[in-house]
Amino acid sequence: MQDEAVRAALESGAWREKKDPKSGRTYYVNARTRVSVWNLARELSKPQQRQPSAGEAALSNQRNLQKLAAERQAQARQWQAEEEALVQRVTELEREKAQLESEVTILQGPTEAEAAALQEEQSRLQDAKQSLEVVVSEELRKRREATAELQRLQARLAARREERREELVVLESLRKRLEHLREEHAEALADLRREEAAEESLQDGLQREERQLEDALREEARLKEFLKLRENEVDRMKAALKAVCQRRAALQQQHQQLADEVAQGAVGAAAEDAAGGPPGFSPRLLSRLQRGVAARKTQLQHLRRQQRLGSEAGWMEAETAELRRVTALTERDVRRLAEFSRELSEQLRAVAPVLEAVKREVQQLGEEEAQSQ
Repeated sequence: MQDEAVRAALESGAWREKKDPKSGRTYYVNARTRVSVWNLARELSKPQQRQPSAGEAALSNQRNLQKLAAERQAQARQWQAEEEALVQRVTELEREKAQLESEVTILQGPTEAEAAALQEEQSRLQDAKQSLEVVVSEELRKRREATAELQRLQARLAARREERREELVVLESLRKRLEHLREEHAEALADLRREEAAEESLQDGLQREERQLEDALREEARLKEFLKLRENEVDRMKAALKAVCQRRAALQQQHQQLADEVAQGAVGAAAEDAAGGPPGFSPRLLSRLQRGVAARKTQLQHLRRQQRLGSEAGWMEAETAELRRVTALTERDVRRLAEFSRELSEQLRAVAPVLEAVKREVQQLGEEEAQSQ
């Protein structure tokens, strides 16, 4: 079952099989967390825990590497101390051996028992020396393996530090990019607010001009109506003046007739004087003359009134001309206002695409900032 689990883990690519170049042993590396183990079956048989994130796995792996490096260093120091103790022990044994050999040389005629004991002691010392050499060689081999493992761990730790440094550089560049995007977003928002304020001011100006145009149109209509009334009144005054002129001509004719009659009366009176009649005019002629004079006075008063009406008609004609001039100026102002309104409309139509583009850019910047956050 464990072999099948190991085979499945290797086939899925979650774990990779590698060999230690120093010892030749096989170890396994997790492809995602980069954790290495010697026994994959035991690692897979452990209860599954929550899978850490990439950052947590990197930090955990770094801490494990540091801890393992510290343990390896402590073990190396311990092995070095043991090796020094063993070397010191070998030196002491060699010194004892030399001392024993000197004692054997000094003693003459040792007994067979002493010779056997000495031989046994020598063999024991030789065995101890061999076992000590085996232990020392084994410890040296372990020390070399530990040193190689420590170097490998240090290399992995350096690689992890380099990866961490690269990640920090990437994060710093992303942070600067985000700040730059935020500044561009703020500038775009400020430009949009300025454009909106300009658009609002243009719209206010357009509305104000439209109101002025409406007021001017109403004033023009009122002036036209007033001008029409004045023209009607002038027409009436002209008709009255024409009637006055006709009346004046008729009065002049009557005056001429009256003058002719007076002349005829004077001639008749002269004839009567010549015939011996009473001097002066006849009563009938006198009354007729008095009536003519009274009528003449009435006609003169009427003529004076008509002349006053004529002067008023002239004044009204002058005022009508002034009204026409004001109306012409008003029409010109109305045309200018209409042209200005058209120009404002064209400017608004030209500014509208720019405002739309700025709004789209601001929206895109907002979306990018939201995605980056």
